[in-house]
Amino acid sequence: MEGQRELEPGRSDTARAVALAHLLHKECTNLLDLYKERESFLSHHVPEGERLLIFDLCADTPSSAQRVGHAHSALSRCLEMLECLIAREVEELGEDFKGEYETARNTVKDRIGHLLHSTGALLENGEGMCAPLPEFQCNQ
Repeated sequence: MEGQRELEPGRSDTARAVALAHLLHKECTNLLDLYKERESFLSHHVPEGERLLIFDLCADTPSSAQRVGHAHSALSRCLEMLECLIAREVEELGEDFKGEYETARNTVKDRIGHLLHSTGALLENGEGMCAPLPEFQCNQ
């Protein structure tokens, strides 16, 4: 068993990143449901099952490394957007509440940060990095 870990050192990092991604997906689904309960206007603007954020792949047939790079770029943008949303909510509400929604929101934010770190570690050699995304403007 120890010898196999030495032969495939990246496998545990990859498995960890995949597990984090699955957990993040569940938590994002929960956060979106809580947000829909809180903000009824969202159901009028986002069709059921539609994605809120879509990125083009950086190649027609991306390699595994390119897909990880793509996920890393998308996660980075999602974190920027979530941080912007949090700042706006705190500004509009005047204080940071500690309800189920806020707890879920902070959990998702932390989980995205962990997954960004994990995917970044998988890309340490720079392979698979997509072209940088345009700078995100929080006022959008």
